[in-house]
Amino acid sequence: MSKFSYISIGAIAVFLSLSASTLLADAAKPNNFARQSGFAMEMAPPLTKFQARRRGMAELRKCIAQKCEVLNISGLSLRDYSVLNKLSHVTVLMASRSTFKDLEDISGMTQLKELHISSTSITSLDGLKYFPNLTLIHAENLSKSVDLAPISQLGGLTDLALGDLDSRDDAAFLQDLKRLENLKISWAGKPPDLSALRGHPSLRNLEIWGGSLPQDQSALLTLRRLEAIVVQETSLNDAVRKELDRRGVLRSEPVVIVC
Repeated sequence: MSKFSYISIGAIAVFLSLSASTLLADAAKPNNFARQSGFAMEMAPPLTKFQARRRGMAELRKCIAQKCEVLNISGLSLRDYSVLNKLSHVTVLMASRSTFKDLEDISGMTQLKELHISSTSITSLDGLKYFPNLTLIHAENLSKSVDLAPISQLGGLTDLALGDLDSRDDAAFLQDLKRLENLKISWAGKPPDLSALRGHPSLRNLEIWGGSLPQDQSALLTLRRLEAIVVQETSLNDAVRKELDRRGVLRSEPVVIVC
């Protein structure tokens, strides 16, 4: 074999070695790992009731041992949610897509600052009176029979996500949330009444999803602190769209992160 052949074979071996190292290093990068992990999670089969409860208890035990501030049992379940009342160190409860269904069960968690209860079987929000320190509520995809009015008593709320509201739902309570800065809201059915947003003093980020907007969209132009709004542009009146565009607040990507 010629000297040239030995050199070529050696070069190829080095190239393959470097390529393999690069691929391994790239896979180890956080972003790539997160994407791979996310894909794996997305493709994973749904948990059985037994698995959801077992993992829920594991998260609970870990939180107790570490005195965690954030308890994430989203997608999981507990046999008895009242045990959470003993966790005075938890200020963020993430229970979306879980079997949680009654705020009375955690009425002792008066220290809560964040409550995530989207896609649960909760039938009443009257229990929100127990949580005067809440600054964030994510409550999308609740039963259409749930009365939203109790949210109005949370004067310190800065972040709110509500989904699948019926057009007849009264959103007037938004006027009582003077500190509300970030709002994601979606309606199903007929165009909603936007008057509840008129002149809101603190809204900075707003997402409106669902059906078409009503003809009267002037309330959107009265939000003087608005920094970003996401809405179906095809639903916007030309005059409103042009003014929002002129102000530089129209966005196409989500501005209110819901988890």
